[in-house]
Amino acid sequence: MFLCGCGIHPICGSSDGRYSVAMVSSISSSLLGHAGSHSLRAASKWSRIVPALAATIVLVLASVASSRAVSVIPPDFSELVGEATQIVRVRITEVATRWDDAGAGRVIHTYVQCETLRTLKGANQTKINLRFLGGQVGDISMEIADMPVFEVGQTYILFIAGNGEAFCPLVGVMHGSYPLLTDEATGTEYVARSNRQPLKNVDDVVLPMLTQSNHPALRLTSGAGLRTGDFEAAIAKELTRANKS
Repeated sequence: MFLCGCGIHPICGSSDGRYSVAMVSSISSSLLGHAGSHSLRAASKWSRIVPALAATIVLVLASVASSRAVSVIPPDFSELVGEATQIVRVRITEVATRWDDAGAGRVIHTYVQCETLRTLKGANQTKINLRFLGGQVGDISMEIADMPVFEVGQTYILFIAGNGEAFCPLVGVMHGSYPLLTDEATGTEYVARSNRQPLKNVDDVVLPMLTQSNHPALRLTSGAGLRTGDFEAAIAKELTRANKS
């Protein structure tokens, strides 16, 4: 048993410094309080996550040999666009982690600094600082399975909601992050999903996220995906449709 970064709360962890059981009740209640404060669809923005969130947070923090994924119902394209308060194309300029106070204890957050290249929905900000639960500070790591990972210098289209309040500031967690990659054969920029598999059609955003590299279904997504301009045009079209309805 050792102490968390605040030097007060005991953590029963594995020898490699991962969280095992760490301030579970205070962290879970604090996160649920934030998560429940945003609307999703007509009822609650976190209706996709809240039913199993407390148990998921406990399991994630209690992971030893294996990690447990956050349980998320993928949004369809209209929900993805409609539930975002901001939709932006950004370039990542910095990724940093630190300890933050959370209710009665402390948790690790990852902060992702973004340079805005284009705003498709919401406030036009030159820079955006996104806060994600989890990360590593020194020898202590807090892992949230399926949380999007960001690379400095990489460009993304992000569907943002609940930044600074939710445990993940993206609609549908990993379903709200779309890295923009380049097809080596043609040099064309295309849209990929958070698992870096090509997005072939906007309707495919609702498909489950496949993370197993040998999964047979991944063969269906080989090759380049939807072009960046076409994806952004589809977003603009959906915003226009929603505003008229």
